[in-house]
Amino acid sequence: MTDTQYLIGGVICGAFTLWVFAGVWSPKMRRGFNWDGTNRRSSAIGHLGWSLLTAAVTVVLVASGLHYTPITSRRMWILGLGFLLMFVAFIYDHIDKET
Repeated sequence: MTDTQYLIGGVICGAFTLWVFAGVWSPKMRRGFNWDGTNRRSSAIGHLGWSLLTAAVTVVLVASGLHYTPITSRRMWILGLGFLLMFVAFIYDHIDKET
């Protein structure tokens, strides 16, 4: 990918990050992503997990477009941490809904 494509992807992902992050405070913005078809709204923790993952992707895309070596050399660690935080939020949502 070219530098411009990385930056455009970072801007689009950043806009999505802000939209998901708004769901942390606004219950009306929260959407349900459930496999069982019940369409229950996710919690603020779930939206925080999603927003941290999309923020990590945004940071990696923008840093790749700008050739910022301290971040691009650790992009897999950053993305892995984002996925781990999202997975913890998913487990919290699942346990919270079951009880």
